[in-house]
Amino acid sequence: MPRTALVLALCALFSCSNASDASNASNASNASDAGDPSSCYVLSRSLPERECQLWIDDCTVPNAVQADCKLCSRGWGTFATETECLTPPAQGPGQIVAGESKLRPRVLVGSSSVNPDSYPAPPPPSPSGCSSDTRSWLDTRPSDAGSACPHLQPGFSRWESAQTWSSVGGGVPSNWASVKLPEYTRVLVTACSFGSDAKFRSIEIPASSELIFDDSDILLTVGAIWVSGRLSMGSPDCRLQSNIMITFDSQLGIGDADLGIQVWSGGQLDLHGAWFNPTWTRLAATVAAGQNWVTLQDAVNWQPRQHVVVATSVFRDEVTNQNEVMTIDYVESDGKTVVFIEDFGFYHYGGQEYQTEVALLSRSITLQGGPESVARSKGGHVRVMGQARLQGVAAYRMGQRNLLGFYPFHFHKVGWVNSESYVSDCAVYNSFYRCFVVHGTHNLLLKDNVAFHAAGHCYYLEDGVEEHNRFEHNLAAFVHVIGSPAGGPSQDGTTHVQDWSSLAQPADATASGFYVSNSNNEFKGNAASGGWAGYSFPRLEAPTGDFSWMNDLIPHQRPLKLFDGNTVHSTGYYFNMAGGIYVGGRLWINKDDSNKLYYNSGRWAHDTRDEQGSPATMAFVNSKAWLAQWGISHWGDRVRVDCWEAHDCTRGANIFGDASLTNALINGKSGNRWSDFPGNLDELDPIAGFRWYDNSVRTILSNVEFKNFAAHSDMQPGRRPSVWFSMTQSDEFKPSSISASRGITYENVDFRAFLNNEPIDTGASRYFNWIDWDGSASRRGKPTIIGSWPLWWQLDSGCETDSSSNSWRCDWLPWRGVARLDVHVAGYTAVVKTFSAVPPTFVNRAGYAAQFGYRGSNQRSTVITRNEGITGVTGSGGWYVHLEEGAPKSMQVYATMLPPGMSIMFATRYPPSTTFSIKRTFKWYPGLNSQLYQADSLWDLQFGNGEAYFFDGKHLYIRMSDPGDASVPAPFTVDGVTVWGERSSSLVYDITATNLECGKKAWGQFCQMSDTWDDIPDFLPGGYKSWTQAFCYDVAPNQEYTCAQQASFGKCDDGIMFNNLGGYAAAVGSHCAATCERCMRGAPV
Repeated sequence: MPRTALVLALCALFSCSNASDASNASNASNASDAGDPSSCYVLSRSLPERECQLWIDDCTVPNAVQADCKLCSRGWGTFATETECLTPPAQGPGQIVAGESKLRPRVLVGSSSVNPDSYPAPPPPSPSGCSSDTRSWLDTRPSDAGSACPHLQPGFSRWESAQTWSSVGGGVPSNWASVKLPEYTRVLVTACSFGSDAKFRSIEIPASSELIFDDSDILLTVGAIWVSGRLSMGSPDCRLQSNIMITFDSQLGIGDADLGIQVWSGGQLDLHGAWFNPTWTRLAATVAAGQNWVTLQDAVNWQPRQHVVVATSVFRDEVTNQNEVMTIDYVESDGKTVVFIEDFGFYHYGGQEYQTEVALLSRSITLQGGPESVARSKGGHVRVMGQARLQGVAAYRMGQRNLLGFYPFHFHKVGWVNSESYVSDCAVYNSFYRCFVVHGTHNLLLKDNVAFHAAGHCYYLEDGVEEHNRFEHNLAAFVHVIGSPAGGPSQDGTTHVQDWSSLAQPADATASGFYVSNSNNEFKGNAASGGWAGYSFPRLEAPTGDFSWMNDLIPHQRPLKLFDGNTVHSTGYYFNMAGGIYVGGRLWINKDDSNKLYYNSGRWAHDTRDEQGSPATMAFVNSKAWLAQWGISHWGDRVRVDCWEAHDCTRGANIFGDASLTNALINGKSGNRWSDFPGNLDELDPIAGFRWYDNSVRTILSNVEFKNFAAHSDMQPGRRPSVWFSMTQSDEFKPSSISASRGITYENVDFRAFLNNEPIDTGASRYFNWIDWDGSASRRGKPTIIGSWPLWWQLDSGCETDSSSNSWRCDWLPWRGVARLDVHVAGYTAVVKTFSAVPPTFVNRAGYAAQFGYRGSNQRSTVITRNEGITGVTGSGGWYVHLEEGAPKSMQVYATMLPPGMSIMFATRYPPSTTFSIKRTFKWYPGLNSQLYQADSLWDLQFGNGEAYFFDGKHLYIRMSDPGDASVPAPFTVDGVTVWGERSSSLVYDITATNLECGKKAWGQFCQMSDTWDDIPDFLPGGYKSWTQAFCYDVAPNQEYTCAQQASFGKCDDGIMFNNLGGYAAAVGSHCAATCERCMRGAPV
């Protein structure tokens, strides 16, 4: 048939007999079929400045599906002109005035953002000076050998005493001196040791010596402190109450590498400031602009004049900075009401769903960079190569931008530590580079720390070898990306290259609160606010930096030791697939580019393993996200998310691999009216509670509540917010049976927003499905198959259709399983994942698949294309595959997914008198191979052993089944819900038409046949049993009540359960066999 005739025939088919497929997909981007590629401008990055790129939609190029050939029509993040793309959206609503204050009248604050340069510096201590009384008191103060306070123990010499320095000569050190403590001495620094203007180039503490600070207000300016012995300010049982401030001044002639404190191997740093408890908590009630107090969840012992940060309650904290630093006026007697000197400029949410963090920035011991450090972004740094116990210490203006190894607090290649090292209740504020860094160090405890306003990843596991460290109840807030933030219009992300001057670690393009290069660490009770993500888990195939020589460690395969009780918010907005928790991105050493570090922010999977190297699951438990792009965005092979909450997120969760989401709450809209979420919907991924993926995953949701989802019928299909969202854009990647749910509940949901399943001209759209295990998701109250929009998914007259969600809902019965066949004709069809996919255009339609017996206007069919893969439901009917090019000389049908115990009656057309040779081949188990014989009748084929075929002179029939073997992945089961494994081309029915000869063959394979477009086989003879092995399952005795209801009525032992058994009920021995516990659900019977 000429091509024009074929096109006309196709038009006739898809406007009439296949009306369901064509009419529902009438808006399925015909522009690409017209041959004129459309173009648009795509927003590839919104911060710090908007960046746009010209994008050409061209669905005529090879592999166009993977090239996002219809990106311009996706409806978000795309613009007609560059000017429109570069123009930022209007800001959200301004501040409002709330009711009366109980302590002070509220005022309206008009500013829309806080300038970080306005944040106050820690106030310096106020030394009382060295009066005669002070000196006399120090001279007569008794020592105590049993004291926990180093400054009260005997055996020290005072700094200000000339006798202390007699062994080294030169007298008491003078300003600008390079000081080295005498050997074998313990030197005490007191309020009388030096004046407030004291400056020393360096202080060196030999291995045999100790420098001790008294519990007095002390100011010291120094370039470097080198610790080979011990530097002590208090002890774990002696927390200093006075204020000590050490300023590291680069103008004293010390190079940047030494600016700060270096604790050499064998050295000990003991800094123990006053214990302010807790270091951070959360709001107990919402704060309004103009208010000057907060009510906290926990009582605090904070002090007047200390600085507190109240974290943002908006989505994009770098766009509109509403992190506010306040000064305490007083704390009321209940310890939970804190009154500030200043008024709040912004609303801070403390509602039922989530509560903003409130953290103390002040400490009694402060280490800070000098004022000159701001212009250079280079302050001091604390590098520990020995031992360090740090409590109640603040680091301000510390770290050195883009200099690896120069961080506020840095444990550098210490190895395994025990209780001799830890960091507790410390603070990092206004850091030029990172916060708390663990490098080549294991088993370190970091607890109750606060980090605010920092550049680059904050809590940082450096090279991918660090393991068994414990991060407990730490806060990271207002974390800044370095350079251009990672973005991009697709899951490919963007690539960033190491540049020692501007981006020393390219992953800082995704700077996050917690950077986890090796998952074998513990994270419990932490909070992250802001940043590219809150918790970043990049993929490292090998360690980097100083440990790049370790060839036997694969960081991304290490188990996630513990992730429990963590929260994250106001993040993820730089990249449309980022999340509050982001398991993705890849960091590697590029040996082809001078061993530079490279980072790509896109879809890179973790292959988590246990300590024995067997597959393991990443577990995220008892955690919460709000105001994040995707609450959790996980690219990995196995994940479990349990006891999860997501509020005000573009996507409640996105999980990949063998993935489960259990005992969860996903809230589309909280009571936080001033969050600026979601903002401009034209620049956001469509909002949804959960999105089902299209391939290569097995996903189960159990006991999940969705609440507060409204319908937006004014928006175009595909853009409307919804509870559920299908992935429909690909014609190459199509779902088999990969999705299931149970125990789904709803609150305040408009069910016009139930499902966003856009009917477009792709296989992913046509074959979308999931198993509603108990009928709770569909609200049908009984097991249900939810299938996509084509009539192919209408399985019987009892099915229900929902036009608002473009889906069918049919009873899920024991003989119905979702299956997938891949029909392969060499040289014609495109095999998935071989970079050979063809564009989803009209000319690449290969024909259709149809249920037996339904013809004409009743046809229940769907389009198939040259991209392989047909997904449908097994049952009492059959699958007819009509290839428009005619009859192939040779074809292979791969049983990609055939659930255990089920079969498909497959049929396709051939000319009369065709003879066949058909083999069933198991790739890895050749002992199971068989040559199919020709059955005498269709009836014999139906009830035979599954190793036969039948040809009636028009249609070739094969009853296809999968007996299973070890190459099929084990079933994935969560909470009694099972998703079966999918084969990878390991079971094939190889069909050869042995006597089929014709002239010139289309595509080198097909003999043309007359185009009878409605030549669908008749219904199968009655009694067809599609299962090959019965499994324990429920068949209700009538349609009035479900098995669960019958059991609740006490009917399990009634005669109704044993009467009128037929079909599957007879095979399993009774009605409601599983619910009534006569067998184990899913077990063979």
